[in-house]
Order: sequence, then structure tokens, then C-alpha cells
Amino acid sequence: MDGEPGSPMEKKVAGYGLALLGLIGGGAGALWSLAQPWATEVVSNGFTTSDVAVSGASLYPVGLAGAWVALASVVAIVATSGRVRQFFGVVVLASAAAVIAAPLMYLLLDEVIVGTEIGQPRSATTSSTWWIVTLICGLVVAAAGLITIVRGSRWRRLSARQDGQRQKAVVSAWDALDEGKDPTA
Repeated sequence: MDGEPGSPMEKKVAGYGLALLGLIGGGAGALWSLAQPWATEVVSNGFTTSDVAVSGASLYPVGLAGAWVALASVVAIVATSGRVRQFFGVVVLASAAAVIAAPLMYLLLDEVIVGTEIGQPRSATTSSTWWIVTLICGLVVAAAGLITIVRGSRWRRLSARQDGQRQKAVVSAWDALDEGKDPTA
């Protein structure tokens, strides 16, 4: 039966739900972590000092765009089927690459370049660990994209259940006419 644990239908639905939850959680988590301050720099002009906090989104806007694309892909994956859904899995994978690029660039670059005015020397820079959260969220989005590419063509369409019910209703109405009964009664 399709409703029993371990049945093929349950495995298809589990992969579908897992991919959607990964996209929603990973995309929302990436948006949230990119909005947090990744670096704080003390800027001095000789008379005063001020702290300048910089978010991950302002440092690496490509990561922010990737997170928005991942969230938008949820709707596309639900609304499509077959090869088109697999194509959106590739789009999700590309958006994951954009999200993952932000923390990797942050990790690999020696200095965080803060947009300070010319003539204001920079001093101590402190950084936070929000880039790690962004990296984890990007990996979750990538996993959702891979699941969609591999299994997406086998998932049920948005209106497949309703189409099946309509088909049964049409067949039973014709059967009623064949039997000489009024199908509208």
C-alpha cells in the first residue's frame, strides 16, 4: 500500500518535504545571518573614534541575492514537475554557490574592507562567527538543490491529485450515462 511506512510513495514525499524544508530553512537562515554584523572596525580621525559594524550582506551582496533566489525557488519547485523541476534544482544549486561564496571569501581574504572615508585610518578589526551560520545555511540549500536534481522529476505535481479525482468523476459520469442513469442527480 502507498500509505505504509517505507513505501515508495512515502519515500518520494519525504524527499520532497526535505528539499522544501531545506530551501526554506537554509534560505531564511542565510538571509538572517547575512544581516548580522560580520565585522566591527574602530575608525579614528584623530579626534574621535567610532565603531563601524558591517553586515555580511553589505560585504558580499551576491550571498544575499543567492539566499533570495533559494527562497523564491520553493514556489518554483512546488509549481513545476519533471525536467523543469530539475532545472530549478540546478538554479537552487547555483544560488547555494552564491551563498557559500560569501563566507568563503570572508574567510580567505586577510582584511575586511570597510567603506570608510578617505583620510580616516583604520585600526582594530574584530569579526564575528556569523559567516559560519551562513556557510551552514548555504550547504543546506545545496543539499536541497541536489535532492531536487536527483529526485525532483519523480515527485508528484501540484495538481496531480485533483486531476486524478476529476478524471474519476468524468469516468463515473460516463458510466452512469451508459447505465441509463442521470449523472446530475
